Amino acid sequence: MAWGSVSVIASANNKTAGTTVVMTTALHAIPVGNVILVVTGWDNTDTTDINPTRLSVTDSNGNTYVRVREFVNGQGASNAGAHVGIFYAIVTTQLANGGTITVTNNTSKTARACTAWEFTLGAGSTISAVSPVDLANDGADPGSMTISGLSSAERLYLRGYALEADVSGGAFSPTTNFTGLNNNGTTGGGNASNMSVGAEFRINTSTGETSDPTDQAADCASIFVALVEVPAATFVPRATPYPQLLAH
Repeated sequence: MAWGSVSVIASANNKTAGTTVVMTTALHAIPVGNVILVVTGWDNTDTTDINPTRLSVTDSNGNTYVRVREFVNGQGASNAGAHVGIFYAIVTTQLANGGTITVTNNTSKTARACTAWEFTLGAGSTISAVSPVDLANDGADPGSMTISGLSSAERLYLRGYALEADVSGGAFSPTTNFTGLNNNGTTGGGNASNMSVGAEFRINTSTGETSDPTDQAADCASIFVALVEVPAATFVPRATPYPQLLAH
């Protein structure tokens, strides 16, 4: 079985200082074996362009979330840039409709947002993240990012970004042939006091892809990565050598 897109799960934002942002599912239960993919954007703590490990994700049914990558556009000062993170869980305990997905930062921040999407995956398969790339855009539209030089195989290409901007001023448009996730963010008080999260994906059999969505010009941190389904190993019984000897 290959990757399959199901639907948006939930999104949320918060503009009161704290260490968490919580999404509540409202469409349907997420069954065992499906994938929950989370993209989140935060005010930055780190002041340089760096790949930190400050964020984590949990849900109300105890599923395990794997960090794909985090990236910070530091801008030389705390809260002056943007921090993006991408996580996924292969569901082992059904996440009920009305369940919660919580993103946690190890530092209290004010502006933050997150969004989640559901995908299908082959039974027993796992996920490998390959060829991740980062991009910092300063006061500019999220720039072009390319993954190339891969073998021809189906992958879920995912771009996630955190944008230091009031989400209500945006005009997000995904890259041609990509699908945009349910972007979300804070509003009011000027761009520097806000944080938006944006994402897009494409499922394709190719040797690479280029992501270049349209959004506001602002300080932005982006991650572009290819997610590969790794099928479960198939057991093949070993043939019995010299079966004629078993007759004696």
